[in-house]
Amino acid sequence: MYEEIAKLVFDYTINNLYADKYFIHRVIDAVMTERKLDGYIIDITYNNDIDGCLYNPIEKHLNISLKECFKGNKFIFSNKILISNLTVVLSIFHELDHTLLAKEEKEGMNTLDIQLTNMIYDIADPKILTMPDEEFDKLSEKEQNEMRKELISSVLKIGRRGCLYNAHNDMAPHERRANINSYIDLDAVFNILSSTSLKDLDKVRLFELKHFLKKCKYGYKTDGVVTNAPSFRYVELAGNIKKLKTIDIYTPDRKQAVLNAKERYSLRERLLYGLPLNDKEFHDINMESNPYNIFQKKYKK
Repeated sequence: MYEEIAKLVFDYTINNLYADKYFIHRVIDAVMTERKLDGYIIDITYNNDIDGCLYNPIEKHLNISLKECFKGNKFIFSNKILISNLTVVLSIFHELDHTLLAKEEKEGMNTLDIQLTNMIYDIADPKILTMPDEEFDKLSEKEQNEMRKELISSVLKIGRRGCLYNAHNDMAPHERRANINSYIDLDAVFNILSSTSLKDLDKVRLFELKHFLKKCKYGYKTDGVVTNAPSFRYVELAGNIKKLKTIDIYTPDRKQAVLNAKERYSLRERLLYGLPLNDKEFHDINMESNPYNIFQKKYKK
């Protein structure tokens, strides 16, 4: 998979070609074949009026906005085509991680990011939406009004969570996972491209690794001893604190939360899911070992 995508990036870039529909389909096909995602995307559209690339797991629809992909990079390197093509690849990796999450959930996996994601969007349907008309008509005017209020309240909650999602997108568990995994995938492509003659490759890689670490650190705050948990905070903001308490490692005691998390999850998993870290782990943030520090040392030589 990575070899095929790296060759595609190299061929397009060396021939001064920006990613197009053919490029996108080749990347998507390579990832879907490798991860057995057949059937999880049945429709792909190209709508540049929508901000960014979007995957809808209900409709199994993937929208690609090349305009947003190109707009997202700063064009700070001489090889603009290279970073543009890699940005498109990164966006596809991100959306297809959402697809993989949908597959894992359907197959009955119960990872923590699935649990947290479900807690955010688990809103019970108001009875008014499921009650037959004849039953509703038999209710008193007061009862009918109460049910209408329940419906309005539910709609407001959904709207509030929509605003929350836009404001704290990188803190949402499934977005954290996709952000981090997509950069790990992109790094694998870099490893293959590293032996080619593409100009600015090392600079672009260093640039992307800096952004990768920003994604890892997003939502964490430290008080000098321990950190908060971005995913827990996100669920609290979404209004599902009662369900959050059902997770066996959850506790409002931040020191105990770190101990609970360390017993169950590796540092890599805690970063991926946005779970508590101690202060040293936060400042030494890494995925196994810090790829930014390792590559920076290599690049400076």
